[in-house]
Amino acid sequence: MGNHKIIKLIAGFFFLAVVCLSIVFIRSDASTFLFHYFKDPSHVGSVLPSSSAVSKEMTRELKKNRPPYRILEVGAGTGVITEAISEFLQPEDLFDVVEIDPEFCQLIESKLPNHPQRKVHCLSVTQWHPDYKYDVIISTLPFNSLTPEVVHEVLDAYSRLIVPHGQLSYIEYMGLPGIKKIFLQGGDLEEFLAREREIAEFQKSCCCDRRTVCIWRNFPPTYVHRFRLISQNNPKKSI
Repeated sequence: MGNHKIIKLIAGFFFLAVVCLSIVFIRSDASTFLFHYFKDPSHVGSVLPSSSAVSKEMTRELKKNRPPYRILEVGAGTGVITEAISEFLQPEDLFDVVEIDPEFCQLIESKLPNHPQRKVHCLSVTQWHPDYKYDVIISTLPFNSLTPEVVHEVLDAYSRLIVPHGQLSYIEYMGLPGIKKIFLQGGDLEEFLAREREIAEFQKSCCCDRRTVCIWRNFPPTYVHRFRLISQNNPKKSI
């Protein structure tokens, strides 16, 4: 059996598992997320929204006794983590949500109650140029589904938008990079490796105080990575 047939077989089982989970845990935002995944996997990257366990870990920094924060969420999707962040806002916090998909932006605006400190901006984070920087950036962008060029542009935007020693949190789906690496060939494998180099070089050059937590109560299971950014200069592209 060739690699392409194996990949299709795995994808088939994966799809059936998602359908079963959607039936068991049916929610309108879950079905919306699933539809958008099959419509454009490069913008969504997962078949279901992040779980409450992921949201809890991603917002851990906001629960502390702290000064006012400027907070940026990137890739909000159906607003699961947006809602969690909103619960922990202090009176003087500022909260910007950047989401590229207009339908997701409308869903967030309609689903969540109005909040004076939260603004939703419908554009790519690479196009977002406020006149201030953020203390915390929370990202659920699907790096594994993006090209190396886009990954570099996004990481460069994070470096530009965050204050020195600000905290960056982002997710990585467990097991997916290893599975992809086994089956990819030729140009697809080269692109995968280039993307991995981009992320590794960014972490090495710009980040410190790395902490990674495994979240099993998510589909698929997820790593939550947290860093302090010590450099505002993303290194040159490694590709």
